[in-house]
Amino acid sequence: MSNPLNDAMDAAESDGETDEETSKNEFDADEYLNKLGEGPKEQTVGFSVDEPMHRFYKELQSDDNIEFNVAESFREHLKKLARRHPETFERAMRKWEIDREY
Repeated sequence: MSNPLNDAMDAAESDGETDEETSKNEFDADEYLNKLGEGPKEQTVGFSVDEPMHRFYKELQSDDNIEFNVAESFREHLKKLARRHPETFERAMRKWEIDREY
């Protein structure tokens, strides 16, 4: 199934801009990367786990001897993934910018 936003971005990338035009339109993903996770936490990410993992999670949360925040750990992991996969991160930020315009 085709995604119109992905199609539009692919078409824009293949328009054959010159190096000069590309540099004028250069997207600064580092600006977003440096601020990643600092904004208000208004979106959620959910994922399913099996029963043993869920039980372990509950024990982590309830054990007073363990200082561990699962949500913060996951946010830190996403930041690391953004740095490891800069093209994917940039594509996500470009799409987000487009969404914010409309």
